[in-house]
Amino acid sequence: MSIGRIAGVALWVTALGIVAGALVGALGGVAFGLIFSGLRWFGEVASAGALLGAAFGLLLGPLAGFGVLRDVPLWRAVVTTGCGTLIGILAGAALGGNFLLPSLAGFAAGAAYARMRYSTRRLRDPVERHWKLLGPSS
Repeated sequence: MSIGRIAGVALWVTALGIVAGALVGALGGVAFGLIFSGLRWFGEVASAGALLGAAFGLLLGPLAGFGVLRDVPLWRAVVTTGCGTLIGILAGAALGGNFLLPSLAGFAAGAAYARMRYSTRRLRDPVERHWKLLGPSS
C-alpha cells in the first residue's frame, strides 16, 4: 500500500470524525440547551456543542477507527459511536449537568458494542473467541 493512499484514508477518516463529532455535538448541545435553558440560548449552545464535538471527533475518530474499530464497517462505527455519545450526553444532562464524562463513556460503549456486534473478523468457536480475547493466563 502506498504512502499516498494511507494518507488519503487517514485524512478521510479524520474528516469524517470531525463532521460526525460536530453533528453529534450540535444535537447533544441542542438537547442539553433545551433541558437547561429552553430556547433562549439555542444557537449558542448548538454551536458550542458542534465545536466541542468536532474537537473530540478530530481526536477520537481516527483513534477509534484505526484502533478498536478497524474490522468494523466505517458507517456502522460512526453510527454506533455517535448514538452512544448522544445517549451519554443525554444521561449526563439528566443526572445533573455534567456531560463530558458520560459522553466519553457513551462513545466507549458504542465502540465496544460495534466491535462485538459488527466486526468482520469472526472466530469459529465461542471458546476460541473468548480465549483470544482474554489471552493465556500467566
